[in-house]
Parts: sequence; structure tokens; C-alpha cells
Amino acid sequence: IIASSLIALYAGGALGPETPMIYMSMILLLYAHSLFKTVFKNIASELNFESLLYLGYIFGITLLFRSPLASFVLSIEKSIHEGSSNIISNVIYCCLGIFIAYSITNDKTGDLFQEVPVEFTYNIVHIVQYLFLAVICGIIAFALMKTMTLLFYGVQYLVNKSKLLLHAIPILFGLIVATLINYSENPTRIVGSGINLVNCELNDSCTYNFNTLFQFIFNVILTFISGCSGGQKFVFMSIGGGIGSLYDNFTSVPHIQSIIVGITAFFSTIFGSPISSAMIVLRTTNMSYDSLPMLIAVSLVAYYTFKHCVR
Repeated sequence: IIASSLIALYAGGALGPETPMIYMSMILLLYAHSLFKTVFKNIASELNFESLLYLGYIFGITLLFRSPLASFVLSIEKSIHEGSSNIISNVIYCCLGIFIAYSITNDKTGDLFQEVPVEFTYNIVHIVQYLFLAVICGIIAFALMKTMTLLFYGVQYLVNKSKLLLHAIPILFGLIVATLINYSENPTRIVGSGINLVNCELNDSCTYNFNTLFQFIFNVILTFISGCSGGQKFVFMSIGGGIGSLYDNFTSVPHIQSIIVGITAFFSTIFGSPISSAMIVLRTTNMSYDSLPMLIAVSLVAYYTFKHCVR
């Protein structure tokens, strides 16, 4: 997983580091559990396997976003959403993972994006425009995921038919990505997770235009269907930020707030836990808790718009 992610990233693919980090946390925990079970059979039999999976997942999330409160809420939200019968056990195990993960990290700021000292204005016009942006993000996220999934299974069908295609298709997609980067006006901003591009926009030191957004999305699709391992959460955050950046050109909403709403809305669709998504964005942008109600609202709207489209 690590080797594939690094190769894809240095080749110019659009990937984030979060999924390999979370997977490795879970794999290492399960490996430790198997060793523990061999030595201490009686004690290991009392451990709840489902809760151990939650512990590994939340441990990785806490290392990634450095938000203990969001991780705690996520353990509850995810347990309820998945209909777990071990909610209390899951939460207890996750609290242990949160404590350990937060204790071993040196950087406890959790700032993924540049600090944005802004607050939301709660007038009816802006609220409607924020919620409409959330709906747009939910629809675009569905269309993007549907396209990526169909193309991925299409490519998988082809490579299963021919060993030649198994080797040729990744090379072809790699050449297309290289060509895209070579002819792009902003080559360094359409690779990786896209976080640098959003930070650049938040600082008003660059402009996020339609060409840049489409090139980044095209890179995301090519990287995904190539079968490269890596995260999509940061990528979806960046796409949402780009949509929000373009959205304010057609509305009266403030520029920075529009970007933050886009990040939150798009992120919630792939993360699958809207309340936790809002809290993570609040933490990673270092915004005040006064903004949390608006972030939760747009996160819920985008998430259920996405779910409705899936049906």
C-alpha cells in the first residue's frame, strides 16, 4: 500500500495520504491482536473484534486530523450509522485509541488549511445560498463517484481479459497524466491531494478557475481508475473548495466562506459521517465554534443529497 501510494504520488497522481495511514493503523492493530491472541488466549477471547476495528480506524483518523473531539463524535456517529450493537464498547475502545494517537503526535494544531479568521453571517439570503451550494456539491460528488466507479470496473474488466492490457493501461494513463501536467497552466496545483491549491486560494495568492478544477478532477479520475492506492478524502476536500471558490462568482456569499462550505459539503459525501465531517473541517481550518451550526447544516444537506442520488 505504501509503495503504491508513493509511486502514484511522485508520478503526479491526485491522491492524499489519509487512506493508507488509516489502513496501516488497522492492519498493524489486527496483527498485534493476532500475536496477542496466540500468547494470551483467554484474555484475547474477551476482546471485541468489531471494537478493535473501530479503534484502529479512529486511531488513524486522530493521527490524521488531530481532533480528539471529532474522533469521539465519529465513533458514536459511525456506530449508530452502521447499526452496531456494541456502541458503548466501540466508544470505549476508541477513546483509548484517541488518547494514544493524540499523545504521540508532535503537532497538535490539526491545521490542514490556512487559518481563516472568518465567521458566517446568518442572514436568510446567505443561508439559502450556502445550502444550495451544498446541494450542488452533493450532486457533483455523486456524478464523480459514479463515473469513477464505472470506469474503474470497466478497466478492471479489460485487464482481466488480457495480461498485455494489465501492463499497458497503467502506462497509458501515466502518459496521459504526464501530458496533462505538462500542458497545464498550473501543473503543481493539479497533482497530489490539492490541499496546497486550496490554501493558495484561501490566501488570495492564486486564482481557482474552471480549467484548473477540470484538470484536477480529470487527474483524480485517471489516478483512481489506474488502481493506485491512496486517499480520496483530501482530494474531495480540495474539489469542494474549488467548487466553492467558483460558486461565489455567481452569488453574494463571501469568498472564503464559500470555499469552506464547499470543502465541508464535498468532504461529507465521501466521509459518510456528516456531523464528524463538519467538526473535522472546523478543526482543520481553526475556525471558531460559532461556525459549527452552519458547517453541520451544509454537511447534512450535501450528505443526504448524495445519498438520495445514489438511490
